[in-house]
Amino acid sequence: MHATSDNVIVVHHDAELPGAGAIASLTGAEVAEARLPTGEPIPLLAEALDLAASLRIYVEVKHLAATADEALLGVLDGGPSPDRYQVHSFDHRIIARLGRLRPRLARGILLCARPVDLAPLVAQTGATTLWQDRQLVDGTLVSETRGLGLDLIVWTVNEDTEIERIRQLGVTGICGNYPDRLRAIVDRPRG
Repeated sequence: MHATSDNVIVVHHDAELPGAGAIASLTGAEVAEARLPTGEPIPLLAEALDLAASLRIYVEVKHLAATADEALLGVLDGGPSPDRYQVHSFDHRIIARLGRLRPRLARGILLCARPVDLAPLVAQTGATTLWQDRQLVDGTLVSETRGLGLDLIVWTVNEDTEIERIRQLGVTGICGNYPDRLRAIVDRPRG
């Protein structure tokens, strides 16, 4: 998720749109005119929330200027199921800032490193979920997150053996690029 120069909230993984430039430097109108390589328009967060009204939605905030905080919170508030939304980011400052504006907003922090002590990160951000790189997930981390009252979602897990390893650890969730593969393994009875 990124915000345009006029704080239109856009769903796009990368900070730039091919052929259009940096999302943060574009206006909402310019994004509306841009097309993905498939010819599809760039989705807005509000549109995605409407399409997935019955689902829990995790919004990964890539970059967000403080001037766009209220725009993001407004889109979340205006969605059909605001109590089902959580924001998370590698930039923990954004998560802390959003938490100060909206203490009840569910928040998560993304990590691709293993901190010596998770407790200060949780205290500083108000996070209730840790999104951890799969390579750094083990039983010790699962115990630590449980002790802190955190949900643990592991990313990006695509190989069957790795999905099974992570599942056996008893994490809260697994994020991957192949939902059907994940579902087939996660739905198996534990043995």
